[in-house]
Amino acid sequence: MLRTFSVFILCAIFVVPLDAAATLDAAVPVLRFTDGGLTRAQFSQTMNMFEAVFAPYAARDNRTFEILSDWNEAWPQAFARRWETDHLIVYGGIARIPGSTVDSFALTLCHEVGHLYGGEPFGDEHNRMAVEGQADYWATSECWEKIIHELPLREGSVSDRGVAAAIVLSAFFAANRNLPAPRVETPDTSVAERTNLTHPLPQCRLDTYVAGLEMNERPRCWWAP
Repeated sequence: MLRTFSVFILCAIFVVPLDAAATLDAAVPVLRFTDGGLTRAQFSQTMNMFEAVFAPYAARDNRTFEILSDWNEAWPQAFARRWETDHLIVYGGIARIPGSTVDSFALTLCHEVGHLYGGEPFGDEHNRMAVEGQADYWATSECWEKIIHELPLREGSVSDRGVAAAIVLSAFFAANRNLPAPRVETPDTSVAERTNLTHPLPQCRLDTYVAGLEMNERPRCWWAP
């Protein structure tokens, strides 16, 4: 069952070691969004659905999967952690970003679940947390297909809805870093000499989302085979 918690309790989260938790984006936004985006009901319904869909993933290792949330906290952030339980921590601000949709919020959660169940390459071998690029790739190559039909009906194919959601997210990442909004038609052509264990640049992240939707190889802008 989805649980909420107060901002006071949330303050304790920030002592989590970096190798035991993975965040939505390394660039912490200054703005705190209070208006726009999803309603509280959409926020809760989407997370309840994720708990039901991904609880079996945790059960494979005799673990539990749980989402802790605080709708009232305006900080636009979400992250995954693996302690005694597999957790997502989700702040209401991430669902209230102007322009956000249920689809883009769901893709955010897919990314965070990807840290837990997305597989190698791992940024943390002990807790087996997937690196950022792999979490992005798993979000669209596996998670998206599992949850899209549980979301409210919208126009567009599964792929088109995924691309639209990815564009919203990558534009948010770019705004946080004062970078131009990424575009599908201008992919990142850089080649990583070694796998990037941190957050790729926003254009590379959009490319990774699209690659996952199309079941193509992971982009070389972050991944080095």
